Amino acid sequence: MQHLKEIGVKKGRLQFLMQSPEKIQKSLTNGIDNITWVGVDLKGTTIHMKVVEKNEPEKEKYVSPRHIIAKKKATITRMFVQKGQPMAAIHDHVEKGQMLVSGLIGSEDEQQEVASKAEIYGETWYRSEVTVPLETLFNVYTGKVRTKHKLSFGSWAFPIWGITLKKEELKHPKTEQEKHSLHFLGLELPVSYIKEQTRESEEALRKYTKEEAVQEGIKMGKRDVESKIGEDGEVKSEKVLHQTVENGKVKLIILYQVIEDIVQTTPIVRETEE
Repeated sequence: MQHLKEIGVKKGRLQFLMQSPEKIQKSLTNGIDNITWVGVDLKGTTIHMKVVEKNEPEKEKYVSPRHIIAKKKATITRMFVQKGQPMAAIHDHVEKGQMLVSGLIGSEDEQQEVASKAEIYGETWYRSEVTVPLETLFNVYTGKVRTKHKLSFGSWAFPIWGITLKKEELKHPKTEQEKHSLHFLGLELPVSYIKEQTRESEEALRKYTKEEAVQEGIKMGKRDVESKIGEDGEVKSEKVLHQTVENGKVKLIILYQVIEDIVQTTPIVRETEE
């Protein structure tokens, strides 16, 4: 759009003062590097254009020379090294901070520094403490809803249509609003449309047996662990180490077996001779 403006193609300008579609096409193709092809078609007073962008591969960002170390204690289950010298192998038990891939390659006399790159996953363990109440009160919607449609002008709002239930019929009401700006001929008007819905809610009692509470606690702990290991991680198994029931609550200590990314990078620091 900026290039078209620069060559005089803009809304409201007389057609005979503008370049021909062929010249516009040539100017766009020559003037913008990331365009492969442009099609320009004049229909009445409207110019239609089709643009094909170049699909260039992203340039790899420069990364300074580095080693890869283990970010935690683990047993390596999967390892794929793209750059660097492997210093560990699958099934190895590694400690936190241990070198996994060296950024120094070649012989000692002619060593080169590279930015190590690898995918390394290991088996790790997470310990989780979870508490699950045997009885819980929570709010649920009954299905009754009151809907209003409003127009707002600044801080003022006026209902225009749609009240399905009287306000006093709703118990424990919860109100939500959707607000949309109104436009006319491409211009935003100082008027907004509001859809307001008020839903009736009520308290419900949820009860768990001890066994159900244990299973719910295992799920809660698993969700917490999954949030820590990311989408690429995987929870393989779990083991309940300890469980107690106190004051109407089940308290659990759970150990989760996990497969996760254990890569951590560290810059190469050469020792200098005095």
